[in-house]
Amino acid sequence: MSNKSKTNSLTHSSKPLATALSLSVVILVALITVWPLVLNPASSLPTIEAYSTRLQDNDPAMFCWNLWWTAGWLKGQNPLLECHMLHHPFGITLEHHTLTLANGILASPVTWTAGPVTAHNLLLVFHGLFTAFACWLLARRIGLSNWAATISATVFTWWPTRLLHAHFHLNLASTGWLVLSLALLIQFRQTTKWIWLPLTSVTVAMTGASSWHLLVCLLMLVPIIWISCADINYRNEGKGKGKGK
Repeated sequence: MSNKSKTNSLTHSSKPLATALSLSVVILVALITVWPLVLNPASSLPTIEAYSTRLQDNDPAMFCWNLWWTAGWLKGQNPLLECHMLHHPFGITLEHHTLTLANGILASPVTWTAGPVTAHNLLLVFHGLFTAFACWLLARRIGLSNWAATISATVFTWWPTRLLHAHFHLNLASTGWLVLSLALLIQFRQTTKWIWLPLTSVTVAMTGASSWHLLVCLLMLVPIIWISCADINYRNEGKGKGKGK
């Protein structure tokens, strides 16, 4: 594979078998982190009491309500940002509520047919797999080998802070969009092909619509990535000119 084709490829891969094996390990590792939910997505919600009897977290129930509310909005049954069910009869605004709209829209078909609990748990499974894959893709994009990318994805997927949020906070579990945004941004910066820019914009929008916390983190990383890629491109161009001489 030529250097040009490698640059245009997101994975830098010329070994399909090694890539397939590497991705299989990544998927297996991600499935382990959400294994109970894979077997019983409709039976119950995750609870932090399994980790500590001194702590209680009702966020999974809140996120189920968010999914139900968004699904109702898509059907025209309720407004999106105004709720008169709470603090009746005055109601409240949901403008500053952790609505995680992107997840609600993505899961709406499941919410309509199987209920918000199933939709919530399947979203956690999806984000576990999606985040692991996005991490692997980002590692390959910056030039790591298949198995180095597998290790990188494993470390990020099993990082204790992320793992805790991945079970209980649907908005903060949506890290795959953030990581994929970085991979696509690097791809655009290194290839200067405009096709990658709208794709990057979509993933950035999905990051923000999932969690404004993650969007803030992404916006802090974008200048670093942009400047780093510019420096790498400058160095590569210098090397190319040196070889030309």
